[in-house]
Amino acid sequence: MLTEGERGYVRYMLAKKPARRHPYRGKWMTVAEIAAATGMSERTIQRRIQAGVDLDMPRRKPGPQRRRYEFRECSLSIKEIAALTGWSITKTRSRISGTSVLEGDDMHMTDLLKDNLVLLTFNKRTDTVAGWSQRLGITDATLRNRINRGWSIERALTEPPMRPNERFVFKHNRRIIRRIAASFHRQSYEARR
Repeated sequence: MLTEGERGYVRYMLAKKPARRHPYRGKWMTVAEIAAATGMSERTIQRRIQAGVDLDMPRRKPGPQRRRYEFRECSLSIKEIAALTGWSITKTRSRISGTSVLEGDDMHMTDLLKDNLVLLTFNKRTDTVAGWSQRLGITDATLRNRINRGWSIERALTEPPMRPNERFVFKHNRRIIRRIAASFHRQSYEARR
């Protein structure tokens, strides 16, 4: 006779379904056997079977190849160039010109190689927006915005940058000065008559 524990075990074994088998490399194997043969986890195998994906396919699809740039007579990726030079990745990207990364004496040519080149001439000097911004201490974004808004080159380069509240006071004072100047002109014109 079986003890109560043994009977429970027999019921358990009878109720337990046999492991489902799947075709793999010409044999019928369980998920655990396939996982052992491929080196993948059982959960990955189950997901691939449910999705109908080939079990011999590589784990991950190969990603796009990293773009390479000419730097110091070598073909390197941006991360490799940044590691070599100690620059940040952003700085390295900003120094890209075509298929090469520039450094040293070649850097002054980057402004001339850009498609959105804007040359400004003021006081017999011609330079790019970036050159004027470095010379005057005004950001290139500010200079570009001023030019795009229709400011004259003289005004764009000579007027100091201001915060919005400072700009309001500046415009208010300019209106008052114009009114005062206009009243002086009227009085001097009337006095001549």
